[in-house]
Amino acid sequence: MSNCFRKRITIMGVVGLLGIAALPVYGSVTADLNPNGNGNYTQWSAGLADYTWVDEAVGCPGDTSASLTETWTKLIPVGDRQSATIDLTSIPNGARITAVDIIVCQSSTALNGGTLTSGGTFQTFARLNSANTDSGTNIITAGGFTNRTATTQTIAVSSVTKTGATTLEIGVVKTGSGGVFNPSRRSVNVYTLAGNVTYLASDLQVTKADSPDPVLAGQDLIYTLSVTNNGPDAIPVGEDIVIQDTLPAGYAVTASSGDGSYDTGTNEWTISGGLASSATATIQLTVPVPSSEADEAVLSNTAAITSAHPDTDNTNDSDTVTTTVNRSTDLSVTVADAPDPVTAGGSVAYTVTLTNNGPSDASGVTVNIAETFPAGVTEGSGIPSVGTWSSPTWTVGALTAGASATLTLNVNVAANATAGTDVILVTATVGGAETDGNPANNTATASTSIQALAVAAPIPTLQDWALLLLGLLLGGLVWRQSRWTGRMSA
Repeated sequence: MSNCFRKRITIMGVVGLLGIAALPVYGSVTADLNPNGNGNYTQWSAGLADYTWVDEAVGCPGDTSASLTETWTKLIPVGDRQSATIDLTSIPNGARITAVDIIVCQSSTALNGGTLTSGGTFQTFARLNSANTDSGTNIITAGGFTNRTATTQTIAVSSVTKTGATTLEIGVVKTGSGGVFNPSRRSVNVYTLAGNVTYLASDLQVTKADSPDPVLAGQDLIYTLSVTNNGPDAIPVGEDIVIQDTLPAGYAVTASSGDGSYDTGTNEWTISGGLASSATATIQLTVPVPSSEADEAVLSNTAAITSAHPDTDNTNDSDTVTTTVNRSTDLSVTVADAPDPVTAGGSVAYTVTLTNNGPSDASGVTVNIAETFPAGVTEGSGIPSVGTWSSPTWTVGALTAGASATLTLNVNVAANATAGTDVILVTATVGGAETDGNPANNTATASTSIQALAVAAPIPTLQDWALLLLGLLLGGLVWRQSRWTGRMSA
């Protein structure tokens, strides 16, 4: 960061008890600050006093008087001041006044037999908006005829932001009783000659951009915040710039990258170390958009400077950006069958799996089931994991991003169904209320083959002659057994 650029607003000339001078924006100008004559003037601490001003700055820098003859004035009491009020209208509103140079001159004149005493004390001062706190150092008069000395003091005033009502008074105030003529010739002997005003003037400009716009519900929204110092002065080193970022309700920054630091708790962006003239600080903020955000919702985000700076244009201290939200889904469907092939007389189960691949939540989701069945094949029960089933439609309704649902569809195959390859077809087609970014996966089909029921092998049968022969054989065996039994008995 660069050092502060100082602009010095200067008036030159002899300043009376109360004088007015115009102030140029740059450089200096010589102005005769004529006295206002006899009048009442508010004192710094002593109330009101009445006295007459005469030009007593003979021999001091800027004096235009050719004569040493001066008119007497009343005794200046302690607490009275000699000062000039400076016109600050040429300093832009919002500028910060930081210092004032006081150039004063001691004019210790001894005229018409008068004698100037030494030891008169005066103190330089600058008053901003009538505040009596910004004082310089004491000046002590030395006395004598030839003592005409100009001195310069820089008074660092309390930082004051210039407004339309800002006033600046510079001068000297009497702080001691010495340094005056005898009662017949009393005059003032310390004068304000010039005032140089140092101020800072910058113009901080805030801009904000969004990307993408429109943004999809479920995507990240990237905000880019920038603050530019349009100058002419730098924001001083050690003066932080704080930007308040007002996010939409319910939204939060999850990541930031760039200049300075971002507090996700307060949503404040702080740029430390000041900011040079013509320099820009930038930060990017990542803000996730919920997948449930409504379609066509409008998000508003405002960034504004909340810290105090010498800013001459407050109209560009904040910026608002609006972003439109769209909803988009990627609904996909698959169909699986088991068993395949199916045997006539059995059944096959079809599992329809529906997935919302996001990024947005889906609504109004339905799956239509188209069936191609040969003779003997009929639809059985349908069991959905969510929603309802009423052939041929599976009504799902809402499905959040990343979620899945299933439908189990049972199909019965009669025993006399004709066998064939891929003769049962089940096709699922999904749709929803939102735009589908990938319609290629909205439809899926499963095909199933049928195999015939297995027939048992027939049991062999005997011919009639074979049965007769078997009977004769069995009869012979019986006869022989009976004969054997009779012999044994005898």
